[in-house]
Amino acid sequence: MRITFLGTGGGRYVTYRQVRRTGGIWVEGRLNVLIDPGPGSVRAMREVEKNPEKLDVILASHAHIDHVTDLPVTIEGMTLGGRRKRGVVIGPKSVISGDEEFVGLSKYHRGLPKRVIEVKPGDMVEFDEIKIHVSPTVHTEPFGVGYRVEMGGVSLSYLGDTGYEPGASRVHRGTDILILNLEVGRDLDNMFTSPSVARRYIEEIEPKLVLLTHFGMAVTVKRLDEKIARELKEETGVEVRAMKDLETVEYGTLFA
Repeated sequence: MRITFLGTGGGRYVTYRQVRRTGGIWVEGRLNVLIDPGPGSVRAMREVEKNPEKLDVILASHAHIDHVTDLPVTIEGMTLGGRRKRGVVIGPKSVISGDEEFVGLSKYHRGLPKRVIEVKPGDMVEFDEIKIHVSPTVHTEPFGVGYRVEMGGVSLSYLGDTGYEPGASRVHRGTDILILNLEVGRDLDNMFTSPSVARRYIEEIEPKLVLLTHFGMAVTVKRLDEKIARELKEETGVEVRAMKDLETVEYGTLFA
């Protein structure tokens, strides 16, 4: 499994300043999966030679703009501008159908893929030799979810934007790769994965590899990403990496 970070930034200030990219995560296995295509996703794909027409699945964790701004255009890419009804789009209610607060996808874009699946925590979706478990989150977006993707004998977990949620640990326990959206600052433990929350997740989930992303302004300006990764590795004994924009990790070369 190959994981390419089309962006490692998150939060409103990093997003509008683009001091880090915010394009989401491209995962290559039996299928090509795109997670949380935020602003600049399609442009970043071009730079790392990833073709949106080759996408099979798009996963959206929640409706905040740093995670879904490029969702409509990536859907158009996956479906060859709407000429071919192909691919699967998965997301919570806020992303797919919306409500009085969240816009959701347009009727037009919901009609382009082969399947559009609205999910909630506890759901499991299975098709084409891929299995996707949906986990709960604690965040300012009430419909947000995380995903555990199993394909080709490897499991990858993406918790999304979340504070500590015991139900998430249960869904993701024993996963091979754990991607955490890390934030630092005051009073974040109830809505973001702070370093202390990250440590708790790593200890409870026991992954083989942890990849940190979604860094906000505090981490970026003070250059804390490598320091936090190093400290988490020392504290937990698990391989922890702070990812860079457009960086690729190939899991099969790291772990047999």
